[in-house]
Amino acid sequence: MIYTEEILDRRTGELITINKGDWITVTEFGQAMGVGPRKVRSVLRELDFVGVEGGGTHQRHRMSSWAVRQGLGRRIEPRRKGAAPFDVISPAGQAWLRERWADALAKLNHRGGRGPVAVTGAALREFQVSSGRENMPVQEAVCWLSDHFPRLTQEDMAVILDVTQQLVSRYRGVQAKQRKEAREWAEATSWR
Repeated sequence: MIYTEEILDRRTGELITINKGDWITVTEFGQAMGVGPRKVRSVLRELDFVGVEGGGTHQRHRMSSWAVRQGLGRRIEPRRKGAAPFDVISPAGQAWLRERWADALAKLNHRGGRGPVAVTGAALREFQVSSGRENMPVQEAVCWLSDHFPRLTQEDMAVILDVTQQLVSRYRGVQAKQRKEAREWAEATSWR
């Protein structure tokens, strides 16, 4: 989206429109770099360009305050009630990210491509392909990983799935709660 700014020319009394450049969303930047929405946020987290804010089910990735102060992007707060906030990256921010993109992506790939993380990630992809579930939701993938690889840490799951450790923790908590409720229901109905 092209952002503009209007200023008043005091000599003529006319408004002058100044083009501020093509600002794009985080997802659009990911598309330009050839990655999906989760991967772009993982790379931008690696660069500390975005961070996770909010709690519970209202967590979202938002641009870091230092990036906003340096003019690399802008946080857009919704005017309508119920609308979601989002961030846009300035042309200068896009250039800054492109300079550092390859190194951050290599770090992430190196972290995910070694030892148990690589083996576990390959096992998950093999299961997804064999069962026809390539687009498995994150919550299901977390449950599958915790069922089949119980010693895997939440940080490793986050690396495999390109999500935050907080999201993995939330879904593990949901899974534990559902299992507890199922056990209690089974025990309650077994007396009858």
